[in-house]
Amino acid sequence: MKVILFVLIALLVTPLFSQKRKIHLVPNQLIENKIDWPKIEMKDSVVRNKILVELIESKKVFLCHSGNISGKRNIKEFIKTHESNFHLVDLNADKIPELVFNGFDCNDLDNEFLYIYAKVDEQYEIIYTKKGNIIGYNVNPNTNETLLIHFAYPCCRNGTNNLNSLRLVNGKIVEFRKEFFAGRIDLMKGPFLPESIDRKGEIISTKKTVELRWSPEVVDTMAWEGTVQKNIILAYPAGAKFRVLSKQKNANGETWLFVLSRSQPILNKGYIVEPSNFTNTKVYGWIQEGEY
Repeated sequence: MKVILFVLIALLVTPLFSQKRKIHLVPNQLIENKIDWPKIEMKDSVVRNKILVELIESKKVFLCHSGNISGKRNIKEFIKTHESNFHLVDLNADKIPELVFNGFDCNDLDNEFLYIYAKVDEQYEIIYTKKGNIIGYNVNPNTNETLLIHFAYPCCRNGTNNLNSLRLVNGKIVEFRKEFFAGRIDLMKGPFLPESIDRKGEIISTKKTVELRWSPEVVDTMAWEGTVQKNIILAYPAGAKFRVLSKQKNANGETWLFVLSRSQPILNKGYIVEPSNFTNTKVYGWIQEGEY
């Protein structure tokens, strides 16, 4: 009877954890080159594992089985558990690979982690750490640098999503291209993203102040449960420029444009985010056709 009860509890609890991990959208349509590790990584498990052992022994890795937080150190089990999430990638094309970890830890299946290690003098050191997932990449045709696209997705009741292109410059990771969209699977009224986009769409210029919304309709009540009434991300002044990526009709027959901002927002009009934090960040959102 106790065994049956335990099984029933486990079946009930497991979906709760799954739902917690699935509150965020997967913005595949916004990524031109989806991550393909075999295309960009160096396939040398001997070198990779040697670096891993050095990092473990110097207490620069804190994943399970490393023994650097709790439990016993078990390098064999560590490599078995984590090796598929470690990648040797020469980010800055200098013939010295960086080591990238992207994945879950044993004791935290709700958050993915990104750790990037680079060789400093004669040892590897951690140079970048964030939550989130690498979902895309680009290779600079002129320098042969590999740029990783990091997706920092929301947790808890948050609904902010950041897409940052990461570049290794002078031993440091620089977030040189920042993009943002709002949305989550629950609590917020969508839809948020179109099925596909055209990166070569026309550029429009607004003739009046416009409010960039996270979904293709005007929502004035309960847009984000327990947070805000309206589905407005930011406001932009007359003369602001946007690239049109998609066009679609909503349930009311209204035509809306899915756009990416190319101008700064109005700084004294805050909605779900602080405008001053978005002077160098491009924002995805919706503008009604004929209302700009």
